[in-house]
Amino acid sequence: MNTSSNLLVLGVTGQVGNLVAKNLRRSSAQFSVGTRRKANLEALADQFGAARFIDLDDPRTFDEALKTRHGAFSNNWLYG
Repeated sequence: MNTSSNLLVLGVTGQVGNLVAKNLRRSSAQFSVGTRRKANLEALADQFGAARFIDLDDPRTFDEALKTRHGAFSNNWLYG
């Protein structure tokens, strides 16, 4: 099973997260990117295929953002 199809990539507006997302996109992996700025959701979805709202300072946003995800990547932490 390709778990990259179940990833949530955070930090895509930064250098590392952006490189990870671009490489996943190039490999045709199915993944979502996460953002804490609701205003960025549409643009990020256009760029990467799917975007989810998650605010790491608000645990109430975690359940929905991580639904159906088996792992998450961030430059600062790895969940999974």
